[in-house]
Amino acid sequence: MRLPRYIGICGNPGSGKSEVQRILRDRYSVQPVDDGYALRDFCQIHLGMSYDDVHTQSGKAGWTIINGRRWNNRKVLGEFGLALEATFGVDIIHWMAARRLPAGGCYSFGSVRRNAEAIKAEGGILLAVRNPFTQVRENEFDGFRIDLIDVWIDNDVQDSGLGTEAGLGDLEAKVVAAIESLGRVAA
Repeated sequence: MRLPRYIGICGNPGSGKSEVQRILRDRYSVQPVDDGYALRDFCQIHLGMSYDDVHTQSGKAGWTIINGRRWNNRKVLGEFGLALEATFGVDIIHWMAARRLPAGGCYSFGSVRRNAEAIKAEGGILLAVRNPFTQVRENEFDGFRIDLIDVWIDNDVQDSGLGTEAGLGDLEAKVVAAIESLGRVAA
C-alpha cells in the first residue's frame, strides 16, 4: 500500500487521535511521531513538570506552580506552543518534529492543530477524529482548520454499550475506510 509521507490527525482533546495513530501503525506501518515532543521536553526539563503532566489526559488536567503562579498543565503546553508559533511561524511545531525524520517511510502526527497547512503543503493528508463525548475547547491552541480536513472519522461507539474491544474494532474499521476513501492507497 502506498500512503503519503505525512498523515496529520486533528481533533478535540480526548477524541481518540492517539488510538488512530496506533491503528495506522499496526495496520499500515505508519510510524507515529510525537509532534509535541519539543513542548513536552521543555516543560519537563525547564518547568519541573512530570512525564504524566505532559503526556496523559489526566496529567494535562492537573496543575503546576511555575514562578509562583498556578498553571493548568494543558494550558502551559498550549501557551508555549503559541509563543513558538508567534516567533517562528505556525508551521514550527511540524518543522521541529519532521526535520529529523529519515528519508522515505510514512509518518503520522497525532496533535495537529494550527500546523495543518504545513502538512498539506508537503503533500500530506489530514484526518480528523470526531467524538461526541469530548468538548470543543475555547483555547486558541486547540483550534484547527476544518476546511483542510480530507476525511472525518467518527469515534462515537462509546454510547452503544458494546464495550472497549468492540469500540476499538469499530474505530479501526472507520480508520481503514477513511484511508481507502482517499484513493491514495495503491496495491
